[in-house]
Amino acid sequence: MGMAKELEQDLIGPAGQRFRAQPSLLRFSGTTLVIGDLHGDLRAAGSAIERFKKGGFEHLLFLGDYVDRGRQSVDVLELLIGEHLKDPDHVHMLRGNHETFWVNEQHGFKDELDVRGIEGLHRPFNEMFSLMPVAAVIDNVVFAVHGGVPEGLPTFDDIKALRKGIVEPNDTEDRLLLGLLWNDPKESLQDFAPNAYRGYMNVFGWRAFKAFMEKNGIERIVRGHQRWPDGYHYFFDERLLSVFSCASYSSNVRTKAAIVDGQNIKIADL
Repeated sequence: MGMAKELEQDLIGPAGQRFRAQPSLLRFSGTTLVIGDLHGDLRAAGSAIERFKKGGFEHLLFLGDYVDRGRQSVDVLELLIGEHLKDPDHVHMLRGNHETFWVNEQHGFKDELDVRGIEGLHRPFNEMFSLMPVAAVIDNVVFAVHGGVPEGLPTFDDIKALRKGIVEPNDTEDRLLLGLLWNDPKESLQDFAPNAYRGYMNVFGWRAFKAFMEKNGIERIVRGHQRWPDGYHYFFDERLLSVFSCASYSSNVRTKAAIVDGQNIKIADL
């Protein structure tokens, strides 16, 4: 059996079925190890799995961006999905903005598939990505997502009801999904504004952040999506933590994880 067929049968197919069965918004309780962007960093991915298996955590949550930029995206996916399929109630994978077709077509994942001679799997991988959940609520008090607060300040029921299978989200029809995958926090802002840094989607400020929190009865947000030299950065009186977990395309980054224990969120080395 060729590599492409094997990946499709043993990884993409079973993972797609599992993701399809999950709601778009996960809910679970217990001490959780949270991992930010990995971008093909197999060392960081392996370290996350190893740390979780040493004990002390109920759950392991990945915030998305498994592919692109780094050189071992397929290996990272094989490792994480393998662990998720073995223990789907405790190992969780959210979708990031790089788990969309047009992004990973341009930023390295498709090229990696081409080099490995499995370019035909680009669409199947992205169909699998489109079935992933996009957010999680931990202990009913911490919201976990790749990007941030979307326009319209949705309720958790709105997020849970998000339609699966959107391989290439549309700027008009899929604003809620795109906001969850793309939006960044900005301290100096009140509400929403165009994201000048990315040239796409929005930034959200203090008032939008607080309104979303109050509307949904949560106390903290933990998210990924932005690179920080120290591996993490706090916003909004430390009520929002942005964590970054890879050194695959920036060697001067200290890779970090977050430990969520009720309302308490700590930084950990990865």
